[in-house]
Amino acid sequence: MDALYKKNTSEEYKVIKCIDNKSIINFQISHIRALIDGTFDLFKSIKNENILVFSNLEDFNNFSLIFYDIKLQQINTKVSKAHNDRIYTCRHFFDKITKSDLVITSSFDRWIKVWNVTNNYTLVYKKKPDYDFKENTYLLSENLLYYNQKNYLITSAYEIYSQGYEILFYSIDKTNDDINNKKLTIENSKDNTNYLGVYYDNEIPYIISGNLGNIKVFDFSKKKLIKTFHDNFKQINYLSIVVKEDSNGKKKLIASSGDGILRIWDYNENKLISSIESGKEWIIGLCLLNEKYILASSADGTIKQYDLDSNNLINSLKGNINIEEDMDIILCVKNINFDNKDYLVSHSNNGLIELWEKTK
Repeated sequence: MDALYKKNTSEEYKVIKCIDNKSIINFQISHIRALIDGTFDLFKSIKNENILVFSNLEDFNNFSLIFYDIKLQQINTKVSKAHNDRIYTCRHFFDKITKSDLVITSSFDRWIKVWNVTNNYTLVYKKKPDYDFKENTYLLSENLLYYNQKNYLITSAYEIYSQGYEILFYSIDKTNDDINNKKLTIENSKDNTNYLGVYYDNEIPYIISGNLGNIKVFDFSKKKLIKTFHDNFKQINYLSIVVKEDSNGKKKLIASSGDGILRIWDYNENKLISSIESGKEWIIGLCLLNEKYILASSADGTIKQYDLDSNNLINSLKGNINIEEDMDIILCVKNINFDNKDYLVSHSNNGLIELWEKTK
């Protein structure tokens, strides 16, 4: 590993606390080819709380949802039996309509639920998408977006259509619930979505769909595919995608992958700028640390740090995972700042959630 990255003025972190070791994801990789980065979320709420939301498998009959204040290092609340099976997506969303914090969850029970954090963590929406669910079909990536003064749920599934996949969207507002539901169909693709993300440009939401072989970007306002990214048509498993804009307005699309390579494109020209090798293990979740650095969780049990100016892998952070003994995988990493200090939180598939503090 030492020969792969260039050590320079990188930012160092150390693990200061194990928050939880029961939040087990336990994907069966034999029939789910994607590992996602939405297994928890980290956000500063409108009540100025520093909240970590994640699932907790206390036993096989109680699939709870935990809201944890990382500054106070204590649980705010626990929602027992949030789902009827393992929860694997927890994403935060700020509702501009009600001025409240929402969290979306999805589960192997195939239900998607939305919780109002601001209003006592109440359940405000639930939906089982209109899929023809077959054996070994799962919801793998969900998100919420805001457009034209309405909130929408977007979702896709894994292992459904052999000749293409669909992105479905639903209005989650009670006054317009499930009215005029539509779908975006991606033709000529034999694989399903591993990642479904959203970014905004001048208040227009763009949906980013990553799958095996390509990345596609939709203009949600027009319900139209506008861009496709790929690397010489290789069948690469794209697992997480970030769009970064610099001070000059230039955008980069950055994608993690199942072949251990971080790929960076010029977003406007659809041109591959750099392919940064990180080893043979999967690079999974991505997190923009600041203007200069991006972090990625890895299947080798480490967090990779990349310099976006030089397009180099510059550091590999290791916590308390013994990868040789546990065969553990870090699914995602996120950053937060409070009391003028920077922190990271990471989550592994064996259930370990760790809090990291910046040391330099």
